[in-house]
Amino acid sequence: MKPEELATTYLQEGRVMQLATSQDDYPRVNSLYYVASDDGRAVYWLSEATRRHSQTLSCNTHVGAAIVVKEDMPVIGLQLTGEASKIHDHDEQKRILQKYNEKYDNAAAGLYDRMLASTNKHCLYRLAIDQLELFDEVNFAHDTPMTIELL
Repeated sequence: MKPEELATTYLQEGRVMQLATSQDDYPRVNSLYYVASDDGRAVYWLSEATRRHSQTLSCNTHVGAAIVVKEDMPVIGLQLTGEASKIHDHDEQKRILQKYNEKYDNAAAGLYDRMLASTNKHCLYRLAIDQLELFDEVNFAHDTPMTIELL
C-alpha cells in the first residue's frame, strides 16, 4: 500500500488523538476521541466549551495532534498540524455526529438535538489539516517520517 493510502487508513481507523494547543507560550496536550473526514483533510472531536483546550482555541487556532497507531516497537503514528475551529453549521454537525455514533457505539446519541436546543455543554470542533506526517517503521523503516500530500 502507498504511504498516502496507509496514512488515510490509519487516520480513519484511529480512535484517540493527543491535541496540542498553546496560549501565551504555555502548551497543553489533551487526549480526545475523534473521527476523520471522509477525505482525510480534517478530524473532529467533541469537548466542553469550558475546557482549557477549548478556551485556548479562542486565542490561538494553530494546533498540532498526534495519533498513535502502533504503541510498541517498531512505531507507527501520525502527526498533524492545522487550524482548529468550532463547528456551527447544523448540516455538518449532524453529519459528523452520525459518524461519531457509528464509530463509538452511539456515544453521542441525542447530542445533535441537544445542540440545536442549546441544552448541551459539548461543542463540536474541527482541525483542518494543513500538514500530515506518517511515522511508519513497519512499512517504511528507512523513510520515516514522511510528509503526506493531502489528496
